[in-house]
Amino acid sequence: MNLLVVLFPFFIFSQDQLEVILDKGYDLYLKDKFEKAIETFNLALTLAPDNPETYLLRGLSHHGAGEVMKSIEDMQKAIDLDPNYIDAYREIGYIYLVGQAPREALEAFDKAIALDPSVAELYVNRGTAKCMLDDANGAKEDWKKAKELGVAYSAYMKCD
Repeated sequence: MNLLVVLFPFFIFSQDQLEVILDKGYDLYLKDKFEKAIETFNLALTLAPDNPETYLLRGLSHHGAGEVMKSIEDMQKAIDLDPNYIDAYREIGYIYLVGQAPREALEAFDKAIALDPSVAELYVNRGTAKCMLDDANGAKEDWKKAKELGVAYSAYMKCD
């Protein structure tokens, strides 16, 4: 049971208060104060344990702190709470991509693209995963789609 509920059983926690805590945690994350950010997101989770955004933000902070498995667990929890949370699929895909796990990254980017096929970044990243898996044609198709959607750094999208 939530400690605040035990101590203050009539305490009502508002969405505005949660947003203030999340903003504070995100500011800490942006300043590379990952441990403090994690503590702040932990507080938010004691007050609103079913908020997928909080898990996503704590997952970003864990990743920044080099805690990859904790980051993946948080992203997966965000997805479990909201199976249509495109940002969580994008972030977990990116974590897998930079962690040299292209199959897992590809799966996450596929799900994100199914939710919103208009996000160019997803095609860039999925193309990179395909390239890592020696699917040069698939990579080129995704990068072509990304370019059609406005990505302007096609010089870096090569699969040799």
